[in-house]
Amino acid sequence: MNEYKIKVSHPDERTFTGNENENILDASIRTHGGIKVGCKRGGCGLCKIKVVEGEIKHGAVSRSVLPLQEEEEGYALACRAMPKSDITIEDHSAAQAEKFDYIKAAMQAAKRAKEIV
Repeated sequence: MNEYKIKVSHPDERTFTGNENENILDASIRTHGGIKVGCKRGGCGLCKIKVVEGEIKHGAVSRSVLPLQEEEEGYALACRAMPKSDITIEDHSAAQAEKFDYIKAAMQAAKRAKEIV
């Protein structure tokens, strides 16, 4: 089993390892690599990364969270992508988490408003 170095270049620099039979998110979880965790099934987009160097294998994802155009620009979902070489990525999961927190707060406020009426 091949092991690969996964270097994060944005928003901060850190490095962890993964192997060819493990998706990038699971490698991050195992090694405390810092990528945020969502549904782990390719449907929420929370673990979005951008591969800036190296090769990955894409897995099945929802095109509503990772359109084909974004995939062609180098984006991937860490929960579905597996390293095929040493890679350098940008971790966009923190920015995605802010969007999720905003949506969650809005949904909770709407629920409370319904309860008041």
